[in-house]
Amino acid sequence: MKQHVLLIDDDEDEMTILFEALRDAGIDQKCTWAHDVDHALKMLPYLRPEIIFIDLNMPVTNGLEGIRLIRALPGFKETPVILYSTHIETKRAEALQAGADYCIKKPSSIEELTAVVADLFRHIGSGT
Repeated sequence: MKQHVLLIDDDEDEMTILFEALRDAGIDQKCTWAHDVDHALKMLPYLRPEIIFIDLNMPVTNGLEGIRLIRALPGFKETPVILYSTHIETKRAEALQAGADYCIKKPSSIEELTAVVADLFRHIGSGT
């Protein structure tokens, strides 16, 4: 059964790379893209994704605040939310406190990202 994945990122190229990594990792998924947090918040009640990826650095509302807003919506307290960024190390504790389930660093290659995504979905699937 396909998992519905919501990708929240203002950079269409980054979104495309993440989509390709999900596909290359063999994840049976349907992806929807939101170009910012406000767009995502409007779509979430209708989409009901199983997993949400959100970029840390976005204009207007950043990923940390986006996670807080998503967690405040009815029905989204348990949905896995993954924060990703090129500089995640300095924000990991704050992200987890905001409600992120996982934090991943954007790797330098699609192959590395595919491996990270595959590992992440193994953890999500096993509940660890």
